[in-house]
This record gives sequence, structure tokens and C-alpha cells, in this order.
Amino acid sequence: MSEATSELYSWRASIIKKQLMALTGLMMCGFLLVHLAGNLLLLKGSDVFNQFAYLMVNNPIIIGLEWLLLLVFLMHTTIGFRLILENQRARTKAYAVRSTVARGSKFAFISMSVTGPLMMVFIIVHLFDLKFGSEYLVVQSDLEVRDLYRTVVEFYSSEVNVAIYIAAMCATALHVQHGFWSAFQTFGLSHARYNRLVELSSDVFALVILIGFGMIPIYFLLGYS
Repeated sequence: MSEATSELYSWRASIIKKQLMALTGLMMCGFLLVHLAGNLLLLKGSDVFNQFAYLMVNNPIIIGLEWLLLLVFLMHTTIGFRLILENQRARTKAYAVRSTVARGSKFAFISMSVTGPLMMVFIIVHLFDLKFGSEYLVVQSDLEVRDLYRTVVEFYSSEVNVAIYIAAMCATALHVQHGFWSAFQTFGLSHARYNRLVELSSDVFALVILIGFGMIPIYFLLGYS
């Protein structure tokens, strides 16, 4: 294989990886919105949320989607780490080339390699603290279900837990703000007529994630359960 052919192959492989990174990222953005909608049911009280949680772990379709989400997550993180290592070896900025950063979001651009690993650690800890950490049981509609609502209320009664959660949501908002915008750039959907709309959409999406997820622990910390 000639040097030119090798470089062309490497360039095409890099483009494919970035496109897969963008696609899986957008899929997880969709999951964040669905997850937020489910979390907002906490504000409806224990009966509603526990019933929702019960359906989530006993519906075979949902279970299948969770396995798909896990695959998407692993693909996204694996490709992300590979791109970071490749870009470091090539002495370039991580996640995208500098020329694509046209919106003045250099801080978000540089921080992708920092917020990504932080989010991965948070997700793992969060799953064990809440999704798999509930030991309480309650009877609802003649069914014995996990009292996940009580677990959440107790978890968010701690100022430290709330502070860590909100810090994680800030990292998540920063990550998706740049990632959402960058995905459109990766797919070549960049046009002067629509760039501002995409930028605004990414800002709004990040705010929805930050405020939506962030207000829930504050709600419980203030004793509104």
C-alpha cells in the first residue's frame, strides 16, 4: 500500500469514526429528553413515579431499547477515546479540526475530552446509586414494586449529592451544547443561512437539559416531596 493510499484510507476511517460519533451522540441526546420526561414524573408523586419505574424494568421493549442504548453508549465512548488519542498523536485539537469552530465556543470545544470522561464516571455511579441501589419495596395496585421514589428523595436530601449531581449536569450541558452543534458540522450540514439556527438550537437544548435535570434535586432538597 502506497503512502498516499494509506493516508487516504486513514482520512476516510477518521471521517467514518467522526460520523459514527455524531450519530451516536444525537441518539443519546434523544435519550436525554426521554429520560428527562421520565424524571419529571417524580414531581407527580410516589405512586406515579414508582408505577412508571416498574413498567420501565418489566417491559421487554424497554429492556431491548436499554441494551441498544448501552451499545450506542459504548460505541460513542470508544470512538471518542480513540479520536482523542489519534488527535493527540497528530498534534491537533480533539473532536474536530480548529477550522470548524466558527461559533466562538472554544472552551466547549476543548472541554469535550474532559466532560466526556466525567459524564461516563457519573453515569456509572448514578446507575448504582439510584437505578440499582433501591432496596425499598412498596405495594401498589396489588403489586410489590421497588420504592424508587423514596430512594430518590433520600438521595437528594444530601447537599453533597445535590451539588455533585448539578455539577454533572453542568458538564453534560456543556458537552451536548457543543456536541449537538458539531454533529451537524460533521454531516456537512453547514450553511450560512441555517448555522445560527443550529447554534441557537444547541444552546436551547443545553439549557433544557441543565434546568430540567437540575431543578429536580433542588426541588427535593428544599423539602417539596
